[in-house]
Order: sequence, then C-alpha cells, then structure tokens
Amino acid sequence: MGLEFNGSDSNSVLGSTAIGKSLGAAYLNASSQNLFSGCYLYSPTSTALVLQSGSSGNTVQQTRMVSDASAAYGLHLTTASGNTVTGSLIENTTGYGAFLGAKADGNLIDLTTITARTAGYSALYLDNASTNTVSRSFLYNLSGTGVTFGFASSSNTLTRSTVVAAGATAKSFHLYSAPDTLVNQSWLLGAGYGAYVEFGQRALVTLSTVTGSGAVPAFMVAGSSGIVVRDSYVSGPDALDIFTGTGTVGERTLFNATGGAGRAVQLRGGSVGLSLASAVLRAAGVGLRVEPPAAGPLAVDSMTVTASTGIQFSGGVHVATLAAVTFPAAVAVNVDGTALGALSRVTMLDWAGPRGGTAFESDPLGVVAWPAPPSQARFTSAPRRLFPGTTTASPLGDPASSAVDVELFDADGTVAASTWAFHSLLVNSSDSPTLRAGLDPSRPVTAGGDWPLIGPSDSALAVTVAPGQTRARFYVWDTAVGTKTLSAVMVRQDGLTMATATQAVVIETGLRPAPFFAVYSSSLSAAWGSDFPSGTPYTAQASTAADFSGAVASSATLNLWAGFAGLAAQTTYYARIATSPAGPFTALGSTRTRFGDVAGCATSLFVVKGGGGDCTSIGACVALVPSTPLAGDFCIAVMDSAVYSEQVTFSNKNANGFRIRLWGAAGARPTVNPPAGASAGFRILTASVSVAEFNVVTTNTVTYGILASSAQVALSSIAVDSGGKIGGAGVFLSSWTTLSYASVTVQNADGVRVTGLANSILYSTASVAAFSRAAFYLNGASSTTLQDSVGTGNPGYGAFLYHSHLNTLLRSTLRKLSASAGAAGLYLNDASSNTVSGCFVSNAGGTGLDMAVSAHRNLVELSTITAAGAVYDALSLSHGNGNRFSRLYVHSADGNAGSLASGSSESVVEFSSFTSLYPGARALGTNGSSETLTGNMLYAPNGTALGLFGSSITARLNAGFTATGSYPAFYVAGGGYVTVRDSSFENSAGDGGKLERTSYVDIARSTVSGAAGGAGLKLEGASSNTVTASRLAAPGGIGLSVGSYLELFDMTTVTGTGNSFALLDVAASTGFAVSASVDVTLASSTLVGDASGTGFSLGAENAGTLSFSSLTIRGAATALGFADAVIVATITGVSIDASALVSADGTALRAGSRITVRDAAGAHGGSLYEADPLAAVDWVPDAAPFVPPAAPAAPVGLVLGPSSITWTWAAVPGAESYRVRASSDLTLFDSPTSSESVLTSLSPNTTYSVRVAAFAKYV
Repeated sequence: MGLEFNGSDSNSVLGSTAIGKSLGAAYLNASSQNLFSGCYLYSPTSTALVLQSGSSGNTVQQTRMVSDASAAYGLHLTTASGNTVTGSLIENTTGYGAFLGAKADGNLIDLTTITARTAGYSALYLDNASTNTVSRSFLYNLSGTGVTFGFASSSNTLTRSTVVAAGATAKSFHLYSAPDTLVNQSWLLGAGYGAYVEFGQRALVTLSTVTGSGAVPAFMVAGSSGIVVRDSYVSGPDALDIFTGTGTVGERTLFNATGGAGRAVQLRGGSVGLSLASAVLRAAGVGLRVEPPAAGPLAVDSMTVTASTGIQFSGGVHVATLAAVTFPAAVAVNVDGTALGALSRVTMLDWAGPRGGTAFESDPLGVVAWPAPPSQARFTSAPRRLFPGTTTASPLGDPASSAVDVELFDADGTVAASTWAFHSLLVNSSDSPTLRAGLDPSRPVTAGGDWPLIGPSDSALAVTVAPGQTRARFYVWDTAVGTKTLSAVMVRQDGLTMATATQAVVIETGLRPAPFFAVYSSSLSAAWGSDFPSGTPYTAQASTAADFSGAVASSATLNLWAGFAGLAAQTTYYARIATSPAGPFTALGSTRTRFGDVAGCATSLFVVKGGGGDCTSIGACVALVPSTPLAGDFCIAVMDSAVYSEQVTFSNKNANGFRIRLWGAAGARPTVNPPAGASAGFRILTASVSVAEFNVVTTNTVTYGILASSAQVALSSIAVDSGGKIGGAGVFLSSWTTLSYASVTVQNADGVRVTGLANSILYSTASVAAFSRAAFYLNGASSTTLQDSVGTGNPGYGAFLYHSHLNTLLRSTLRKLSASAGAAGLYLNDASSNTVSGCFVSNAGGTGLDMAVSAHRNLVELSTITAAGAVYDALSLSHGNGNRFSRLYVHSADGNAGSLASGSSESVVEFSSFTSLYPGARALGTNGSSETLTGNMLYAPNGTALGLFGSSITARLNAGFTATGSYPAFYVAGGGYVTVRDSSFENSAGDGGKLERTSYVDIARSTVSGAAGGAGLKLEGASSNTVTASRLAAPGGIGLSVGSYLELFDMTTVTGTGNSFALLDVAASTGFAVSASVDVTLASSTLVGDASGTGFSLGAENAGTLSFSSLTIRGAATALGFADAVIVATITGVSIDASALVSADGTALRAGSRITVRDAAGAHGGSLYEADPLAAVDWVPDAAPFVPPAAPAAPVGLVLGPSSITWTWAAVPGAESYRVRASSDLTLFDSPTSSESVLTSLSPNTTYSVRVAAFAKYV
C-alpha cells in the first residue's frame, strides 16, 4: 500500500506519487476533509484511490488515478459522501474506471476524464449510490459501457458531459433500475447504444444528443416508465425503441433513424402511453412504428414525419387518434394500416402536408379515418339581434355575440374541414338594401371598402375558408331597424356550389355595445352607445364568467364608458351595462386581457400563430420594432411551439443602449423553417438583439441557420438542424456576441463560424459531417471564448482556429470521431496567444491537437489529448515559438504522443503525462530549439519515452518508462547543448538512455536504468558530453557504455571524444565499458558489478587520455578488463574492493599493449590479483606487497652447435622475467620470461660462462 489514512482528517498531499499493491496507492478509511492535489496514484494489482467508511468532504484535484487490475478500480467510493473529484484523470486498463458503491451519496465528479478499455466493465459505475453529480466530464470506454447508473441508484445527475462507448454493442449510457435520473446538456455517443434505459423510472434526458451506430437503436427503453426525452437530438440505425415501456414522452426532439430500413420511433412488447409533442421523426424506413399487442393511448400533437412510411401499425387492434401530423413530400405511405385488425380505428386529425390524406395511405380495411370532405354549409351562430349602426348584440341577443358563423359539414352532418385549396362563402341579403357585411369589426364602417353593401342588387361578400379550416365568420351592420334575411352559398374551388342557407338578423334600438379600448394585461375599458338622454346614470360590470356567476367588478358612471382595473392577464372578461344596478343588463361582449407585460421591458409584444397575441408571425412583431432610438428593452415573446415558415430579419433598428429581445416563452420552443429563397432562418443585421429558446430546422437550401453579423447579439438555447440543407454555417457570429446552450447539427457546413472580436460560445454542442468543415471554426477571430462546449467532426474538425489570436478554449470537448485519416480534434493555423484549458481533444483517425503553421505563444493546460490512426501524433507542433503545454494527459495508440518539430522553439512542456503505445513511437519528442521540459511523466512501452533531436533543450524533473529492447527510454541524437537534470528514465528490456552523434549534453542528478543485454546509458559517436551526480543501472547489462557509431550508408565510423563523467553510481554486470573513444574522464564515481561481471571494461581503438579520479569498483568479479586488442592507456585513481577476484584481466591483450594503472587503492588493488600473462599492466606504485624472487640455481648449458648453446635453470617462484649475462663483463645476452635461454651467433670453439638473475615487476 502507498498511503493509508485511517481516521485522519484535514491533511494535504501535494504533487506526490504513490504506488501500492494490496490496498491500493491511497486508502482513506473514516477520513475527512483531506486534499489530494497534483498527484499520481497508481496500483498494478488494486485500486488507485479508495474512500470508504464515512470518508466525507475530501477533495481530489488535478490528480491521475490509474489501476491495471480487473477486480479493482481507478477510484472506489463506498459509504463515502460529499466528496469532490475535479480536474483529474481516472483510468483502469482492465476493469472499471470509477465505481461508486453502496451509500456513496452526494459526491461530485467535475471536469474529469474517466477511461476504461474492457468489455463487461464501465468507465463509471454507480451501484446503490444516490444524489451524485457528474459534470463537465469526459467518460470513455474502448470496449465496454461508458456510464452505468445501476440498481437502486436514485436522483443522480449527468450534466454537460460527454460519454463515449466504442464497443460494437456497448452502451454509452446505461440506466438499470435507477429512478429519478437527470441527463442534461450531454452527448451520449455509442458505437452500439447511445442510451439504454432498463427498468428505469422517471428519467429526464434534456438538451442532449444521443447517437448510436451498429445494429442496435440509439436510445433503448426497456421495461421502464416515465422516461422523458425533451429538447434533444436522437440519432442511430433506429432512433428510439420502446419495449414494454410505460408513459414515454418525446417533446421538441428530433428522432433521426440512419439505417436503410430504420425506424425513428417504435413501440413494442405492449408499450403504453407514448406521448410525442412538437417532435420531428426522420427515417429512411418508418417514422413511427407500433407493434402489437395494443400500445395503449398515443398522444401525438404537432409531429412532422419524414420517412418512406410515416406511421406503421404492424398488427393487432388499435384505437388511436393522432393530431397535427405533417407528412412532407418525401413520404411514400403516410399511414400503413395493412396489418391492422378489423376492430381498429385510427383517426388522423388536423393533418397537414402534401402527402396527407387517404390518397397516400395503405388501409385495406378502411380503419384509418381522415375527416370526410365537406358537402353542405349551415349557419351555426344563433340569429343576431343588433343595435342600429353597430355590430354589437342587443340585450335580446342569444348568445350575446355579434359574429355570424357558417360552418362546413360532411354528408353525415359532421363538421368537416376544407380539403381544397379554398372554399368561398358568398353572403348577401334578399330584402335589405342597407345591410352591410365585413370581416373585421374593428375597422370603421365607410361606404364600400371594408363594409360593402350586400343588398339584393349588390355583389355578395366573399369569405375564404382556408385548407384545414371549418368555418367562415363575418359581421353585419345596418342603420335601418327591422328584420333582415341573410343568404349564404358555399362554393368550392372547382366551382361546386352547395345548397343556400338562410338566417334572419334583427336591428333594434336601446343600449348597444361599442368596442373595448385601453385593453392591457391588468385593466380594460368598456364603452357603449345609448338611446337614453345625457346624464343618465349607468352601472357597468365585468366578470370572467359569461353569466356573471363569478366575481364581478362594478363601476357607476354618467359616462358612456367605464374602466376596470386589477384584472388577470390573458383572461377573457365579459362586460354588461344597465341603467339600474338591478338591471336589466345589456351585454357589451367580451375581450381578452393581453399577456402580462414582461418585467424590465418598455414594450412587450406576443406572437401566437393561431391568434390571440399581438402577431401571428414572428416577422410581423419584429417589424413593429421602431427604427427610432428605443427608450427601453423591446420584448417579443412567442407563446407557442409552432413551426413558423419564415425568415426572421432584424435590420435598421436603433436599440439606443437597450436590447431587442425575442424568445420562446412560457415553456414554448417555436421552430423557424426558412422558406425557399431565404438565406437563413434568422438574419440579425442590427446590434443588441437577444434570441432564445428556438429551433431552426430547414427543409430548404440556405446559407446559414442563424446569421448574426452585428455586435452585442445574444443567442441562447438555440437548436439548429440542417438536414443537409445548410451550406455555409449553422450559426455565424461576428463580434461581441454570445452563443449559449446551443445545439448545432450540420453536414457539409461549419457548425459555428466565428469572426471578429470578443465572442463567447458557452455550454453548446456542434457537429459536422465533412472533412473540410469544423464544428467550431474561428476565422480571423480574436478574444473569443469557447467554454463548456462539445465540438464533433464525423468526419471533420472538432475546432479549427485560422488567423485567430487571443482566444480561450475552456473545459470543452473537441473531437473527430471518424477513423478515416485526416482533420484534427483541434487545429491551429496562424493562430497565436490562444489558451486551451481543461479541454478533452481527441481524434479517432488522425492528430488530436495539430498546431501547424505560425502557432506562437499559445497556452495548452489541464487538458486531455488523444489520437488514434496509423502514425498520427496526439499533440503536434510543426511551427511555432513560445508555446506552453502544462498539466496535460496526452495519449496516442498509433503514433507519437507529443511531437515538437524543427519549426518549434522556446516551447515549455511541464507537469504532463505522455503515453504512446505504438512500436517505435515516442511519448514525447522534440526537434526544436530552446525548449524546456519540466516535471513530465513519459510512458512508451514499445518505443522511446523521451527523444531529443534539437538544440539548447533543458529537461528537468522528468520520468520516462519503456519496455522494449529495440529503443532506449531516453534518446538524444544530433542537435546538442542539451541539459538534463533531476530526471529518471527506465527501460525494463533494453537501453535506459542513448546519446548518439551528439555533443554538449549535460546530464546531472538523474537516474537512467536499462536491462540485461542493454545499457543504463550508452554513448555512440558522442563527444564533449558530461554526466554527473547520477545513477546508471543495468542489471545483467552495462551501466555506462561509451563507443563509436557506424554510419551504415557509407560504412564510416564516428568516434566520440572528450566525454566526462563524475560522481556516478553505476550498477550493472559491467559497470563502465569504453571502446573506440577519445579522452574519457571518470571522476569520484562508484562502479558496482556482479559476480560474473566487470567493473570497468576497456575496448579497442581508444586514444588520448583515459582519466580516473577517486573511482571505486566493488561487487565485480573483475575490476578492470581489457579487450582482445593492442591497447595503450593510463588509468588513474581506482579503488578495488575485496569482491574483485581479478584486479586487472589482461588475458586477451595482444603484444605491444601497455596499461599503466597509477595510484590504485583498495583491498584487491595492485598486481597481486591481476591476470597479466604478457606483463602489460603496470601498477605505479604497486599496492601489493613486494617480495623479491630468490636467486636461480646455477644454469646448465647444452651445446647445440659451433655457435649456439641452450642454458636452462629451475624456475623461481614470483619471478616474472630473467636476465642472462656473461660472468666476466656482465654483458646482457637475453631477457627471457621462462627458465630457458638459447644463445646464438656465438664464436666457435670459445668457452662461455653465464649467470642468471630473477626479476619481479618493476615497482
């Protein structure tokens, strides 16, 4: 175990590394209010961080938690509540990333990346854990489930997060028997299911995107109740599949089926209670499919279906009524009832679209009912009794209303809507030449104009009944008292004339109503006409009940008008008048108070498409905004969720420091569908405009969804869905504009395009589907903020910054999902002084973060960057100066993790983690100049952890790990002037470090470790390098190896020279090996070998000075070893301990070698322990005790011929050589090393006498 807190509170662990096995790297038991910050927690066999048994209020920030154990977790909480994990990385290579177990309640995971890689596990799993929140985080599983809210886990929230499950049948988000769940503003992306709700209750998915692929639905609801999908986008082979579900609701949501025979929404297994409101169903196959058994009530209101088959019933008996379904031209069969049972009845009410009606249905049993066409017209209003010269009903009118209504009926007498382009009602009077008729009672009655005469000799008034309408309404006016006869004839567009209907109208005197005036949200004024004399007192009353049975407001007056205050907004009030408080009363009609004025607005207008507001179109109310300077905020509220087929344009307005506000109010979310010929759904060409709570769904080709070319624009809660019809950008922003809580889905266009100054994009998602397009495209943009947002290219760029500076990208996910090569998660081209902080940047088929051309002085911090695809870098800097990369997690499965090319300089890479899994790739490599690398963790199990190829590079406090015999953990080649300090590099299968054809590398206070068959540190053809105060290790290998480099292209050898080593601790089979090098210096160091190794090995082709100073050799069987070569060298200052069986092994030396060992020390230093058959090793002075050899016995001569004699004698112990001299004049005849000498070239017939002396080594 690494760290254990048991009942320990209020402690801080800062910038530390903990590694543990049994109980994990860090274990908190009943411990609270502790802080882990900037730490690395790792366990290969257990959990990285455990919080249990009442551990609460702890904070984990900027910390990496890693486990390699399938039965453990990166993070595990059980009976631990109120803890916070923020800005951290949690990963498990074989099991669950994070696991919140029983009673792990009320915890917060924020701005955190959680990853897992294994099928059958989840990146995040909640089991009986409640009221937890996962916010602004990225959760990823390479093969299994992204997030699971498991059994009895209630009231948990997933918000503003991205969840990815890459397994073919895996679930991005899995809800299992977990009630009261909220998924908000999140992206659920699955290679299989996007979301899978199983035995869930009361779950709300809102403002979110759910996508799936493969052969399963994007959103699966199984055995669940009360599941609501609102203001969202669901897309997959089948979009929404409900199996044995109850009370599923889809509101203001686009369900998009991408499969060739896909279904946008389908009900199976006896699912009941589906409600679809303001929904869009899009599929190549079926829009809505209902399977037996009977699916219960279908509540469908305002739904648009674009599919080959709009609605399909696959069998059984169904009784259902579907209202306001629109069938566009793309629908082949609007309702397929082929399989319906005989007792079925499907009624289509208020349908619309060119493919609606019986002409396009498949209904062999005739059980699908479309309202029958009208064949007759009738007066449906009671005969009117009016005052002279008014349209106001007299007190005897029944009911007290002035409108005259004629309605269309089918042959069965059922009210029927017009199914033609129009019907015309022709109205006239057969007996009153003074009777007039009009359509708007508020218009003044003048000769002709809006009130033409309709007498016997006049033309009839024509009233149009539009398609889908059932009624024609008009008003009559006359000054002549008496009874009049109205005649009404309905004529169809094709000329068919229906039977004439007649009704009487009575004109009578007395009190008579006049139009209401000064109608506001809480007050109104009623007026009346009177035949009574001036000064008559009147009693006026107002009530919300037509029969005045409810509360009554009363006013006594001598005027012909009365005011009423304290009324309720948007309420119908009836008024009446009498000359006595006791009555009788004359009805003055009714009016409806306006919507309540919006607080803070100087002017409030209301849009209701069906009437009842100030305008029936958005553009009509926008046109009422004056061009003169405003005196306060001008507010326009759209009160319904209708589809408005118009282009809304703001231009030539003067906000004068105030704002023009347009929004969907009271929970409404209207849709704007720009008509043919429009350029955008919204064109905002004037400053200080706010637009909120709108959908833009275009069925016509346009350039933009929203074009905001003026400053100080605010766009909020906007959803843009191009349907492949937008060619420029979903949203275009100019300057000083804010886009928040937006969802933009486009295909061959940019998602959000930004230019100009000081824009903000907050809490938004954007996706594109073309390589050349970007979800967020900043072109010439400065000081723009992209925050808490998700940009997705599939394919395409997550974000692209071109010629854009001083921008901030904060806590956002920027990714390319397509595995096809190209594009990038985030691309910077001529983009400088930008900040990327707290972001997740990824690419499934290319570079994660690509800083290509002229990317200078950018800051990338606190972010996760990943890449996949053949030889692509996760982070690539091709050309740029002064960039800083801080506290990053960078991972590449198929290339380098981090790469700084030769065009980079003055970069700073600090306190980051780089991982590359690709053979031969680097965790971090730089070919730049003047770079600084500090405090990084570098992991490349199949390649090089750190590769330095540039010049003037400083690397401090770095740690690198490699596990391959083919590549070193630390590699310097070319360049030079590199400084390495306080670092650690380890290769468990090969060389720890390698300096190749480089110079002026300075390594100090560092540890470099290799493995058997490799070297701790290897220098090949490297010169003028320095290694000091460091540990070099290679168990079973060479601790420090200095040699030459062979150029393969011309087979020339590069020899290193002038390398210096001091204060080293070297542990290996062979401590230090030198070959083919010049002028090597080793001082104040310790070489530790093993029982079969060599402390120092000197090879061939060395030249110059080999200088040792204060060198200790211990643990090695041989202290000094020499190669099979002619070697001439001087070794100074070596201490050899008693473990050395051989102090110097010259067995392999060739004749002509001369090794001088000066000032040797230690128990086994000196010639006494050497193996030196050629006597080529000289110890000066010799540390071994000198024992002079004894004098040899008298030699014996054997005459060989006239001029030669062989002299032999007994060998003397300790003698290394002998000298044979003449006895007379001591002339030296020979210096043999054996006890025999052959003298030749002697004078014939001459007597010779010799003496022999024995010699030991010269001291």
